[in-house]
Amino acid sequence: MTSANLSGAPILYRDAEAEEGLAEIADAILVHNREIVHRVDDSVVRIGAGGQQILRRSRGYAPCAARPCPLPMGRAFSRAVRS
Repeated sequence: MTSANLSGAPILYRDAEAEEGLAEIADAILVHNREIVHRVDDSVVRIGAGGQQILRRSRGYAPCAARPCPLPMGRAFSRAVRS
């Protein structure tokens, strides 16, 4: 239950679109009976001897580019942080 795309192209997340759009580069496509509702890029992280290296920042890491990530403050975020 993932998606695919060529570099710079929109994510292909429907089986028929993936089969057609990736036919030139994919030897096989693994499908499942669960539909992807929202196409969302995933973060890609490489773990090595030097620690983690973020190759693509997305879900779980975005939008915080800085470490430590600043805490959300203000009335709109009153339920985001609990002690």
